[in-house]
Amino acid sequence: MEKVSVIVPVYNNEKFVETCIWSLCRQTYQNLEILVINDGSSDNSGQILERMAEKDERIRLIHQKNAGVSAARNKGVELAEGEYLTFVDGDDYVSTDYIEKFYACAKKRKAELVICGVTYVEEDGRILKKIQPGEYRRFEKEEWAARISAVGSHFYKRSLWEKYRIRFQEGERGEDMPISLLFSALCDKICTLPQCGYYYVQHS
Repeated sequence: MEKVSVIVPVYNNEKFVETCIWSLCRQTYQNLEILVINDGSSDNSGQILERMAEKDERIRLIHQKNAGVSAARNKGVELAEGEYLTFVDGDDYVSTDYIEKFYACAKKRKAELVICGVTYVEEDGRILKKIQPGEYRRFEKEEWAARISAVGSHFYKRSLWEKYRIRFQEGERGEDMPISLLFSALCDKICTLPQCGYYYVQHS
């Protein structure tokens, strides 16, 4: 099994970060490095993460001054060593077979990018809605890269990030969409995964 890098930006997520990180530690796919970037949190997120890192050696915890989610993700991309990478925000979480299904799809389809669905949930876990992608076909049905543009529901061949020196634009809002559109143009093989294993927590 090849290593998969999961990049987790964290900023003042003390209420949610433990759920997030444990959802990764409990993955059925075990060969992970969990790159947690504590982006200058002023709450107890840093202390919580320190305790968790002591319990699982796959967690690589990096503390930095607050620079925004794009800078935190970029730090993770710079440090990542896996053959594949994905992102999970510090207040979200994923199903236990999330990485396993991504990896199996990427290998079977020889895909450079795999896109899965998203489950929107309340803070208490109540499901609000699901968005599940249909089939992706080059030049015919390409809309899923834009309709599900959140990088958290995308699984990338990491070599493309380095080949083209792709990074998030720091200091800008809507940082996911440019990355999604760029990869939809660069990738020779993209496939969709009909599951909604990324849980996107909605806050009041």
